[in-house]
Amino acid sequence: MGDNRRAMMRRPVIFAAYCCTVSLLCMRSSCSIEPRQGSSRRRLMEACKFGKPELSPEAALLGQERRATTSLLLSTEVTAAQGLANQHSVLLSLLTLGMAAGVDRILLPPHMHRSAFTSTAQWEAGPTEALWDVESIRTHVRKGGIELQESRPADYETVSLECSFAHLALDIADAAYIMKQRTLSALAGLPESQTGYRLHIFLPDIPFSLHTRFSDIYRGNMLAAKFAPQLRQIAHHVSQALSEEHHVGSYNGVHLRLEEDVKGHVDSQGGLQSQQAAYLKAMSKAGFDEGTPVYVASGVFSRNDAVPASEYIAQVVSWVRGKKWRKFASRVFTREELLPEEMTEHLTSEQRAAVDCMTLVDAVRFAALAGSSMSHLVHELRTLRGHSQDSSAILGDTNVGLYKWTYSVKSEGGQRDED
Repeated sequence: MGDNRRAMMRRPVIFAAYCCTVSLLCMRSSCSIEPRQGSSRRRLMEACKFGKPELSPEAALLGQERRATTSLLLSTEVTAAQGLANQHSVLLSLLTLGMAAGVDRILLPPHMHRSAFTSTAQWEAGPTEALWDVESIRTHVRKGGIELQESRPADYETVSLECSFAHLALDIADAAYIMKQRTLSALAGLPESQTGYRLHIFLPDIPFSLHTRFSDIYRGNMLAAKFAPQLRQIAHHVSQALSEEHHVGSYNGVHLRLEEDVKGHVDSQGGLQSQQAAYLKAMSKAGFDEGTPVYVASGVFSRNDAVPASEYIAQVVSWVRGKKWRKFASRVFTREELLPEEMTEHLTSEQRAAVDCMTLVDAVRFAALAGSSMSHLVHELRTLRGHSQDSSAILGDTNVGLYKWTYSVKSEGGQRDED
């Protein structure tokens, strides 16, 4: 094992996966393998606001002794203005860090949804199971000895680990090391108990980039974090409507992020015409043709929005239905026209986005712009499904922030797709 360990140390990305499956499930005991001493760990330590992460030998020993009789719970939250893709990222980060750090229980966050795609939209919390397949996640994490917590407990000592994780390139091993140190430190500081300890590690917000490229633990979580069964059934109805009512055997898909709430961003990128030209360029790059229909996923067509369509939205809809699209689509379809209103009127904004996401994953080719996180979620799920890299075109800088480190995953068949 020593030779393998040294080899893993020389390749930190694979080392992360190795530690997760072999040695980082070790918070219940001492761990002989420590994460690398590189910039990721240093930046992570600097970002975390809980004091010096290094423990004294005495505190470390006491914490390790108490860990054996501790129930360790990990949770986070989803905040307003985090759409479907960001919520998916938070969920994966929570599961990945929980499994890597060897926690005993995980509390899944509720899903957040918006009243409309406008800058003045109101955000509300909804049940976790309304968006995610909780039973699929439960079955997956249980294989690693982790149970899902049903509700926020009152009898756990809570420690808030406030870290500015966003858009840092982090190794799983580094993040798990910090959590391990914080856990041992907190346990060492608790009053002595004869009946064991209950510790709740709360991460206020974790949309961070785990450095997990080609990691099996990340891929496993991607496969387990399915959308809720009722949403998968609705997505199936979309496919049925395309094939049975419109005789569409295959289609291309485009994610159009031009809703009212991003109009300011659209203006900063040269205006609506500039963004429209970028979408057409992406469709051309992806290989769209005039003989194949296109499924368009966008909130601009949503009939559930409480706010009447503005002139800006009317321009977007008119453009999608206009002649410039004829070069790239034999016909344009949307979720709204394929499904009866009674099937979707009760859905939240993010549930509707999930249906669109699944439909785009099944498309032969996919086009989008890099400015939308949803585009990258669709791309990752398509990669996981086994679609080739050249079947998707995401126009713009995809090598920044969150997606620099979580942009590629193994396909279902086990093949690696290179950037």
